[in-house]
This record gives sequence, structure tokens and C-alpha cells, in this order.
Amino acid sequence: MAALAAAFDTPRADTPAHRKRFTDPDDWQKPSVEVKRLVPAFQKNSGARAMARHLRPVSNRSHSLRVFVAGVRCMAADMGYQEITN
Repeated sequence: MAALAAAFDTPRADTPAHRKRFTDPDDWQKPSVEVKRLVPAFQKNSGARAMARHLRPVSNRSHSLRVFVAGVRCMAADMGYQEITN
């Protein structure tokens, strides 16, 4: 919710009530519909790009995102890339 709020400058999207309601993002039936309810300007492609800058994989509650990021890091390491820490 923090990435959504930051990407669209919509602090009301990251409230305790919303964090409680959307505890596990992987359980959402139609994520884009839920996100559009919170931020009407949201569009899948541009919204994903805008949110990507604000995602924190380590603290993200989405198991599938954490697994994806771990897989990409593993592949990058196998190819000789070194992880850059901010």
C-alpha cells in the first residue's frame, strides 16, 4: 500500500484500515480492480512502472513477489552480476 500511495501521491491509499484489509496481496481476486478503487487514475502498465520505484522487496508482504525477486537475483548472480545495495 505504501508503494501505491507514494507512486500516486495518495496518502489515503496507505491507511491502517487498507493495510489490514489487504494483508496478503496474493489473495486478491482482481488486484487491478481493487487498486483502481483506491486510486481511480491507476492504469496497469503506467501504474506498475510508477509503483516499481517504490517497492521494497525485502519488506513486501507478497510471497510471490519475494520469490520472483529471489529468482531474478539468483539468475543475475549465476550470470556474474553483483548485487548493488542502496
